[in-house]
Amino acid sequence: MPYEFKEPIGKELLDELLNLEERHIGVLTTAQHLSQALDVVKFLNEHGKKATFGGQVLGCNLENVRKLGDVDCFLYIGTGQFHPAGIHMAGRKKVYVLNPLSKTFEVFDESLTKKYEVRREVARQAFREARKVGFLVSVKPGQFNLKRAMELKGKLRNKDVYIFLFDTIIPEELINFPSIDVWVNFACPRLFDDYERFPKPILNWKDITEEGGEGREE
Repeated sequence: MPYEFKEPIGKELLDELLNLEERHIGVLTTAQHLSQALDVVKFLNEHGKKATFGGQVLGCNLENVRKLGDVDCFLYIGTGQFHPAGIHMAGRKKVYVLNPLSKTFEVFDESLTKKYEVRREVARQAFREARKVGFLVSVKPGQFNLKRAMELKGKLRNKDVYIFLFDTIIPEELINFPSIDVWVNFACPRLFDDYERFPKPILNWKDITEEGGEGREE
């Protein structure tokens, strides 16, 4: 049951939004700040901006970012860097963060996204060179992709692929399988954010579909 934070956002913070150079703003939030986000949308539209509410974002589902379409920038109402990072990776536009708890307004640091991209390319190269590959499959509802893992395993005929079934995937436990060269995640795609906790490179299954084609041709 989500807890909703309903304290009104102060006028000083709202006034800062009016200084944005962008006019069409896509607003996103989480369940905890839903009413606050709707207040922000109303405020912006009443003061000369064009604000479109995109709805909620989840760690593993950023479809609402893409549905916003041709906005000039994104405004995330909430806390932390986890969701803004996902919004930037999905939308590829400037992301502003209004934090109702710390009462701060800032621009998301895009260098964090670049760090993710570098890690992803390193992991892709590790996958190309790997002989033994571990597929991580979670049995949690909404994350159970065993069928997809089996299909992709059949296409990678030039690699030894092992499927590991988990409930909760704990990166530190994978140290018990030192022969695996690279891990492929079939669970929540934001597991990639814990890259540094894994003993070997990890990437999401969608990042290897093209490499899977190459393996099939070989």
